[in-house]
Amino acid sequence: MPSKAFIAVVATLSLLAHGGAHAADDCPNSVDDPRLDTLGAVGPLVRLQATAPSLAGSFKILILGDSVAAGTQGRPVGAPFHQILEDRLVTEVDPEIVVVNGACGGTSTHDWASHEPSCCPQDPTGFAVPNLLEARAEPHLPADVVVLIIGGNDASGFGEPHPRTPEEYADALTAVIGELLDTGVRRVVKAGSPKLHPLEEVCRRAKKNARLALLREVDHEVCDADPRVDCAPEFFHLLDASDYALCNPHPNVSGQQKMADALFETLVEVYLQLNPIPVELDLLPRSHLDRLRLNRRSVPLRRRVPLVISGVPDWDIAEELDLATLRFGVNGDENSVALRRRRGASDELLPLCFRRLHGRDRRRDLVCLIHTRRLGLAGLGRQPLVLTGRTHDGRYVRGETTVTVVGHGGDRGLWGLSWGRAG
Repeated sequence: MPSKAFIAVVATLSLLAHGGAHAADDCPNSVDDPRLDTLGAVGPLVRLQATAPSLAGSFKILILGDSVAAGTQGRPVGAPFHQILEDRLVTEVDPEIVVVNGACGGTSTHDWASHEPSCCPQDPTGFAVPNLLEARAEPHLPADVVVLIIGGNDASGFGEPHPRTPEEYADALTAVIGELLDTGVRRVVKAGSPKLHPLEEVCRRAKKNARLALLREVDHEVCDADPRVDCAPEFFHLLDASDYALCNPHPNVSGQQKMADALFETLVEVYLQLNPIPVELDLLPRSHLDRLRLNRRSVPLRRRVPLVISGVPDWDIAEELDLATLRFGVNGDENSVALRRRRGASDELLPLCFRRLHGRDRRRDLVCLIHTRRLGLAGLGRQPLVLTGRTHDGRYVRGETTVTVVGHGGDRGLWGLSWGRAG
């Protein structure tokens, strides 16, 4: 049973949270402070300078959230997950990747959405001024990716006036993610918070874990609403009792390793998506199809046009590209590549593409026939078109061009399409 001193401390924190602001003297300022960790969790405090310089030219990953995000651990203790993660990313993916941890123990989504000062034991001063986002995130922006690991305190009510309802949590989470994206963050990864402890009956965590599961459903609703937000990995189901000290809500050394490994898989995929291989797009040279007529409903009269996809020098794009993954249109997800039946296989369809040697360097280009009626064009004027796809080894490719839809008037309502490269 918790001691009376513990209950008094939690009550004090709740009153402070209910008031919406904290005084610096009220903040836990060390890992030994019972207000930060009443269950004996240990681990190095990650103290970041509030004015840390931006690392230009690198691929930056910023971690924000609560004490789990900060790498606070139960025994046995080892390297925090973010350190393991950075070591793997730098060694196996790109030496220019940088992982920065700006998380603060004891915080909730409400704290991160608030524009008021907040306790932050990981800050050099122990206090985030003027607020968490400005003190802990902005010095490290712009970032390519922000990883959010938060929700445990929302579910448990630690430091809060009450456990946050799914509606309160949704409002705060949406606000935090919106502010991050507005600063130019390219992708937000909302990881699922791990269970407060898997031994629910022994540690009296059943109700709190149930609330945490409900909050994860909110996460997925937020992720589904914006393609720039990913919901992964699922820490809630990943860790077991061996990854915690008894009744400690913070993953121990084995839990840290599992978190790092799961995040590694997620972030490699995100990294590949944000760093696609560039390709050039153009109509087949000397083609008579530079202008197309549309009927009065803006539907192209000519159904298929050839599109040339050019890769970088010394790269056989026709050999490397997985043709089944090609998508081309206004949003880059339109299935507009024409198909043909494989010879001798009546039920198998293949993209209608072929190789072409081009230029003095005899560069191998790829030519695909495109269904113009599947491009997603709408209205008149210049419109961007995007090609996306993947190579056989999982890398992403991306190219852009433009099409201009112009009207010629008249009763028949004929229109034209003019193609050209983006820019």
